[in-house]
Amino acid sequence: MDLSINPNTIQKAYSLLEQERYIYPVKGRGNFVSDTTLLVEQTKKTLLENVSRLIANGKELGVKRAEFTQLVDRIYRKEDSHDRVKNA
Repeated sequence: MDLSINPNTIQKAYSLLEQERYIYPVKGRGNFVSDTTLLVEQTKKTLLENVSRLIANGKELGVKRAEFTQLVDRIYRKEDSHDRVKNA
């Protein structure tokens, strides 16, 4: 109420979080954060399957292995440079 958020919006958000297994309800006690270890592993598996399909599609279109490798290297270099800035 203090934030002037519609209760239906809040309920929908909780429902989505529960559907995605980020939270779980305990009757009479509220909602709690789930152990997301299995969720993270499943998400990684799905991601890698999607990447595999994209690479296969790219290969069919003539994208060379070196092009994919350069892209991956560029993305990870960018991430590494952000890590160095944070740790400095």
